[in-house]
Amino acid sequence: AYLRFAEEFPSQYRFMFMTVLPRVEHPEEYLAEARDNPERNAYAFLRDACLAAIEQGRLRPEIDDADQLAQILWGQVHGMISLRITGSGDPAMVTLPSFFAAASVSFHSFSHPFC
Repeated sequence: AYLRFAEEFPSQYRFMFMTVLPRVEHPEEYLAEARDNPERNAYAFLRDACLAAIEQGRLRPEIDDADQLAQILWGQVHGMISLRITGSGDPAMVTLPSFFAAASVSFHSFSHPFC
């Protein structure tokens, strides 16, 4: 869905995910409620999924930091999509097979060999 959105609405994707915004100070109540709420924070949702995979023993034992894993996965997906939609109109910049191959490489490099 993330890739499809970026391809169908590249200007909106750039605005939402690539625009440098000024730092905004939020009230502490808002931060406390939103920071770790996966219904309001996509990163929290991904981190929770990573934590669940770690706790269930689905990943190699040395993969034990849910935040680090979430940042790696988020950065990989965002980076490849950004390259694809900003590749000077060249869709060969990052092909769909390359996108899925990268996901597969990550999955296999982090996964426990017996899962």
